[in-house]
Amino acid sequence: MTSKKSIKENKKLSINDNGYFKVSLDTFLYNAGIVGFIQVLEEAEASKGKNKEEIKNDIKDYYYEGQDLYVSKKFLKKSDLSKLYIDSMIKKFGDKSTISETFKNIDYLISKEGIEEKEFNSKINSIIASLSSDSIKTGCETLQSKGLKIKIQENINNIKKNKKDIDKIKKYLKEIQNNYRNKEVKQTLLMKNIIYAKIQPFWSNKAFLNPQKSKKDLKNEFYETFEKPLKSIIEETKGKYNCITCGMQTSSSMDTTFLFKVGVDTGRKRSTFWNYNPDSFLCPICSFIYACSPLGFRDIGNLMFFINQNDSIKTLISMNIAGRIIDEKEDAHYIAYNTIINKALDEKMKELNSIQVIIRNKNGYSFNTIGHDTLKIIKSMKGKNGKKGELERISKSYLIIPKDNRFDIYKICLENVLNFRNQWNLIYLLLMNFEKDGEKGYTINYTVKTIFTILKIQIKQNHIFREDINMNDKINLSYIACKSGDEMRRIIIGVNNDRNLLDMEEKEADNKLRGLVYQLINSIHTSNRDLFLSNITRLYTSMNLTIPNIFTRIFERDEDFKEIGYAYVLGLKGAYYNNKEKGE
Repeated sequence: MTSKKSIKENKKLSINDNGYFKVSLDTFLYNAGIVGFIQVLEEAEASKGKNKEEIKNDIKDYYYEGQDLYVSKKFLKKSDLSKLYIDSMIKKFGDKSTISETFKNIDYLISKEGIEEKEFNSKINSIIASLSSDSIKTGCETLQSKGLKIKIQENINNIKKNKKDIDKIKKYLKEIQNNYRNKEVKQTLLMKNIIYAKIQPFWSNKAFLNPQKSKKDLKNEFYETFEKPLKSIIEETKGKYNCITCGMQTSSSMDTTFLFKVGVDTGRKRSTFWNYNPDSFLCPICSFIYACSPLGFRDIGNLMFFINQNDSIKTLISMNIAGRIIDEKEDAHYIAYNTIINKALDEKMKELNSIQVIIRNKNGYSFNTIGHDTLKIIKSMKGKNGKKGELERISKSYLIIPKDNRFDIYKICLENVLNFRNQWNLIYLLLMNFEKDGEKGYTINYTVKTIFTILKIQIKQNHIFREDINMNDKINLSYIACKSGDEMRRIIIGVNNDRNLLDMEEKEADNKLRGLVYQLINSIHTSNRDLFLSNITRLYTSMNLTIPNIFTRIFERDEDFKEIGYAYVLGLKGAYYNNKEKGE
């Protein structure tokens, strides 16, 4: 998803706009870089303006309007950008890095008494593996070349030689721990981890990722490659190259090769490819922004994602701001989509069109687009007047069946919406397993009302794609069918009023209706109207009751049959509730 402004419209990058650089949203990676660049500015505690009018009277370090970011040249010139970049990386990724976990294990082994041998050995092996990696070894060599007296590698070798002597191991661990308490040591080791885990997937072969400079000082290498050229263009006005992103004239000859999976190597491409005029060079400010792209992505385990909703920088930041993640074992696709759901349901968010989601994994980038119709479905599930919406009601529901097969109901339902699949198989699965609560290997963490909520979601999905259908009418019909089922449930056990059933009455009704419900569910699942109606007719005539008129609607469309049929079954199962009393 590219910016609404074309690259030609953005040309050229302004360097004389009241002392500000101006950069504009463009492709997904550049947009992620802008989000990351703003995080670097925030790390510097740069003053933020609201708009161009405000900074006329009160100069600020940066501000953004629409798709444009303005950054003060004066601020950039005086700032230690390399330090800020490294600090931002550590702030975002440090706590979840392997090195951070390693030193938590070291602290644990030193302070904990009476650890079981199996646990102790497991953690020691993990510590050895982490601190013996090539990147950590080169980091230690860099620190030693600067005069720091650290013995991390020496102590790791000592641990390997004395793996059965716990007292000696703890002694060596304490020495490693003391080394790590040095600020420069901690920063270097964390960055060595972050560089290969979080930065290298986006760019490589420059600065500290240049293989020939892996033992050099991290900050200095970043300075020479990115910060120094950026500061040089504050005074420079001309050059023989045009930046491929912003069009600025520059003397910098950095091409896009360093951008992993998206850059083009002008040195290896034949000249005919470029019509003998290579034009994939980047100006220093765009290079710096691309270097910030990892900061714009959110990381979930070994995956990272970016939501490229680029109507404005404000929207882009809002979409990608780090939020609370309930379970980081979930895949990045799910977390990204769930983020979009929450934003789409936010009253403050304007009407959203299609949204591009980019997932970065070990194999490269994957791109997924959530369309306008899907977002309309999601929007229709928003709660109103303090009441929960459909998605929120099912958010904590799940089913576990034997052999540890877990079904997260919210996730499956959401994936069905996003992938244009109906909910019928999910409804069938939940109904067929509902009676097995308490059986060995089964955990039923949902109710029949959960299933009715999913039925409403299915009706809303259907409505979005068929504009001739009145959604509210369809939902009302499902309530009527559900109520008819509830009335039969009460008649079966001789309750003739609307009071809540006692637990023993609920069990009695379920026992008497189990066989009928099973037959009805299977007839609906196989779209067998005749079998369904045969069972309904036999039920009502045997009790000398009039068949409800709602069943005349099942012959119009197969979707109508399933909606009304499942709603009736759910009524038989006790899902009906009085809207006024329950407030739903």
